Amino acid sequence: MQRQTPTALIEALRQGLNTFVGAEEEGREKSLTVSLDYSFEALSERTRQHLPFLALFSERVFADWLYFFSRDPESEWGQVYREVFGENLQQADWMAILQEAAAASIVEPLGATIFQIHPALPWYLRQRLSQQAVKAGVDAADGGIANLEKKLLSFYGSLATHYEQQLISNAEEASFVLRVEEPNLLQQLRLAEQQEDWGNAQYLLQALGELYKRIGRKPELRALCEQGLFQVGIRLSEVRDKGSDASEFWMYLQGRKANDALEAADIDGAREILEELLAELELLRDPKFGSKIAVAQHQLGRVAEKQRRFDDAIALYQKALKIFEDAGDLYSAARDYYLLGRVAEAQENYSEALQYYILTLAIALEHNQDLIPLSLQALGQMLKQFGTDNFKSRWRKITQAECPDEYFSAIQTASQQSEN
Repeated sequence: MQRQTPTALIEALRQGLNTFVGAEEEGREKSLTVSLDYSFEALSERTRQHLPFLALFSERVFADWLYFFSRDPESEWGQVYREVFGENLQQADWMAILQEAAAASIVEPLGATIFQIHPALPWYLRQRLSQQAVKAGVDAADGGIANLEKKLLSFYGSLATHYEQQLISNAEEASFVLRVEEPNLLQQLRLAEQQEDWGNAQYLLQALGELYKRIGRKPELRALCEQGLFQVGIRLSEVRDKGSDASEFWMYLQGRKANDALEAADIDGAREILEELLAELELLRDPKFGSKIAVAQHQLGRVAEKQRRFDDAIALYQKALKIFEDAGDLYSAARDYYLLGRVAEAQENYSEALQYYILTLAIALEHNQDLIPLSLQALGQMLKQFGTDNFKSRWRKITQAECPDEYFSAIQTASQQSEN
């Protein structure tokens, strides 16, 4: 059987989709099925057996994730995969399957292990997946897909958590992976909310949220958070009966809402949200919510600082700082040291501000590289305030060591840039 080129087949499918806009569903399904059957039936038996797994993915797929999900017969993911597809696959197996599918114009390679999925393909493969599940005798009542979907959701929840954490230590790689996987993360987020799997919904939204903040897509993040609140419940009284995961998801969403209010200069609105959130957290008296309490205190400190209630801001930052340090979370602790320095500077207590900024830089260099530019800018302001000799003398007194030449050069550059 002659095979079409990838470009020709994809264009034919696009034309087919356009042709059937507004047509009867039965005709659309029949015509698209015929078009896809042309290439699918030419595949090897093993590829036809396993390729329907791609029905559960959106737009793109990483071969590595297919391998991680399906490889281990002892894992919960590998077990459910084997139940539906009859065997576990290793990385070389998946690469052979995807390369054969690419040669048949069913997927398009975007890189060594990343493949583009045409919009029509999941719809078509869903039918094949249902047939595969029934053939395997797994949960025939719903096509054998429900449990597989749930396990893939838990897989993506774990994946999202891993790469959200990697944004701290390996931001470039983590951002790349999350951007490639964005369509799948969004699809899994919708599924999690539909299934009321609030724990995985939070993992997925947190990862997307960190990504969107870094690449300037905050309106999309706000929309996702509003949708999350609509799904889980606007008020905590609506959420409590749905379980602890739902309550934690609600708290995360409210924290994001408060942060948005702060950025929009709605200080009173942010304060109202955060005070309610902090009161609910403290009532729980559960150590596992310590970090959430610290985040709420940190954000309330920002509210107090903007309202120039400096004593309240200091107290809140210090409470948050203690929780972060006790938990070994120096990434977050660095932010509160920086904010304590900013409050001291606003109070014209420049000696104390300098101590906090030096400490911020020391921690940021090891644990929070995102904060390094702000630390240098703040120290640049202190250099202007004290002058070179006095600045170096105070640095020596605070640290019991000379200011390293490379540090001073960077601080001096930041000071000069702020004048421009």
